[in-house]
Amino acid sequence: MLKALLPCNAAGSVRSRIYVYRGEGAGWRSVRSTFESLQRLLPVQYEVSTLTAAQLLNGSWTSEAALLVMPGGADMPYCNSLNGRGNRIITGYVHSGGSYLGLCAGAYYACSRVEFEEGSRLQVVGDRELSFFPGIACGAAFPGFDYQTEAGAVAASVQFAVPPKLAQQLQQQGSLLLQRSSSNGSSWCSTCDYCNGGPFFMTRDRQLDVSALPGVQVLANYCLPGRRDLELNRQSQQQQQQQQQPQQPHQPQHPEQTS
Repeated sequence: MLKALLPCNAAGSVRSRIYVYRGEGAGWRSVRSTFESLQRLLPVQYEVSTLTAAQLLNGSWTSEAALLVMPGGADMPYCNSLNGRGNRIITGYVHSGGSYLGLCAGAYYACSRVEFEEGSRLQVVGDRELSFFPGIACGAAFPGFDYQTEAGAVAASVQFAVPPKLAQQLQQQGSLLLQRSSSNGSSWCSTCDYCNGGPFFMTRDRQLDVSALPGVQVLANYCLPGRRDLELNRQSQQQQQQQQQPQQPHQPQHPEQTS
């Protein structure tokens, strides 16, 4: 997941609509689950709608949008539809105070470079225009991804930052979920998250610690033993799979079930 937020809302502007992109490349399951989750969880003053590629390219949505969500699916069709004008509209929207939330394919799409299943028949590698994250989206984070099945889906253990007020409440309640960092005193909780083809993030020089990158705040980490070896392990597992599996026809890069 990747979120871009620049706190510079224009004076007097009212942003009350949440838009979930549903153009080519957006998996219908991801669109539906994102739409329904936002409707259920957000305060009533926010109205959740979907946005087609044509509507995004029109640009009129930007003045009233509090958030643009690019859901899971496939990022290459996003590029085909939105490169150039579409991405300039999105960038201008964020720089004028709007927010962008990228889920799976939407997170890949918002990074300066994508490296997906490099060396395999599913390979998607290249630079991207938005570049909200000034590094690499590398995936799939967990092995076994397949466009047509849930073979690579996992309940990934993640550790996420807890806001100070919530941390204080959990501490008062004696919650066993809360953990504190000995290095900087920050508070963290752990949970599980559905992951099927999603990325992890690296610097351009392939370091997993991205906290020093300009404008980047790390909100969550995968809780993996030997996380520093994550990329090497992923590449090794891919090579083993290629050796074990016979050659298969190229699958279309329009997945409907990735998130």
